[in-house]
Amino acid sequence: MLNLLKMSNSLKTYKRSIVYLTDISSLYNYIIKAAPNLDVSQLLRWQYAFIISCFDKYLHDLVREKFVAKFFSCSLSPKNPVSFSSFQIQNIICANNTIDRELLIDGYLQQMNAKSSFQAPRNVEYALSLIEVNKVWSALSPIMGFTAEDISAKLAIIVNRRNKIVHESDIDQPTGMLTQIDDEMVTNCYIFIDQLVNAIESIV
Repeated sequence: MLNLLKMSNSLKTYKRSIVYLTDISSLYNYIIKAAPNLDVSQLLRWQYAFIISCFDKYLHDLVREKFVAKFFSCSLSPKNPVSFSSFQIQNIICANNTIDRELLIDGYLQQMNAKSSFQAPRNVEYALSLIEVNKVWSALSPIMGFTAEDISAKLAIIVNRRNKIVHESDIDQPTGMLTQIDDEMVTNCYIFIDQLVNAIESIV
């Protein structure tokens, strides 16, 4: 179990956000008991997509938090893929104090990654490379108890389903019907993503 005092601020935000699943799950269970003939599967789809949104936000927050820390501890590699413009560098240098510099760097990183989605395996690899965590799946393998390939493949399946829900209304194209979803699928998604987040936290 992770010590709250040792959690990154990014993980604390994730933990505060993910608890909203409980409210929606309670609503779902209430409705299926009160109105068993009513199709409330969209609540399950919302939960599924929300879990991945929490994961995405965690990685965005983590990248900014850890990059700023590495920047000020002078522990960034010269090969780090983050590149600031000369204008941005000048602003950072000329800032009045460390807090202002931290805010500038945080803001620049947020601008750089604003259109990026840190969900699919390749994008997760890129996100963590910004804070110099490489060979991600191999590093996570002994912690999660799965092979590196299995972790990456499982995440890809989950994200593909999330994309189908968000971008295609979860419609099965050949039949025109909604793709089947149940409470167990949502639970398994949450268990895996939560385990993945906690494992990432332990290697950064």
